[in-house]
Amino acid sequence: MKKIEITSFKDFLDLIDGFSSLSNNITLYRGQTFNHDLLPSIARKNNNVDTTNLERNMLKEFKRRTLNTGLLNILKTECDWLIYGQHYGLKTRLLDWSSNPLISLWFGLLTTSDNGYLYILSENQEKILTTNEISPFDSKEIQLLKPSFNNKRIISQSGWFTVHPFNDSEKKVTPLNECKINSDKIVEVKIPNRYISDFIKKLDIMGINSEFIFQDITGTCSYINWQFNI
Repeated sequence: MKKIEITSFKDFLDLIDGFSSLSNNITLYRGQTFNHDLLPSIARKNNNVDTTNLERNMLKEFKRRTLNTGLLNILKTECDWLIYGQHYGLKTRLLDWSSNPLISLWFGLLTTSDNGYLYILSENQEKILTTNEISPFDSKEIQLLKPSFNNKRIISQSGWFTVHPFNDSEKKVTPLNECKINSDKIVEVKIPNRYISDFIKKLDIMGINSEFIFQDITGTCSYINWQFNI
């Protein structure tokens, strides 16, 4: 995995412009406030455990508890259900990405005491799955998942996902940054803490802020707090 550091918004724009020229690839972005392994939430506590059966049971319970919400009429596949649960805090084998580098950068800057990080994944479009092609529990390798736009957050965040199965040969859920097939396709971009405030202001000028990203009252209140420096 290649690692670089940027110190200005111009550096960021120049970097993204370079990836836009890779016409045969899909380029995705992920912001993090730490430079830990690229693992989905279900595997962060212990990625040496095969949680496939646990995940299936969690998904069944999620469906049971949301029967009266009308979601059965909207969510048609296991991928749809996992994606929806993921956006509301359910631990899954999905790792969030975005096709919008500005949104991912914003998520990577949500820190007050540490550096920000942006991860860039460039992958061949043949690796893309759609939500009706395969169960997320049947995948044997890390793959890209193109979601159905079935909720406002996915739309506003230009959401994509990587699907992370348990690797039987390695006896673990392999972090994307350690995967032999994928690690050379990933770039880690570090934004030092002292530049974060300037980056956030420039993102706001471009319309990228909590109100736009979350599309709800919580996002609006968070944005007002930021505007008034509270």
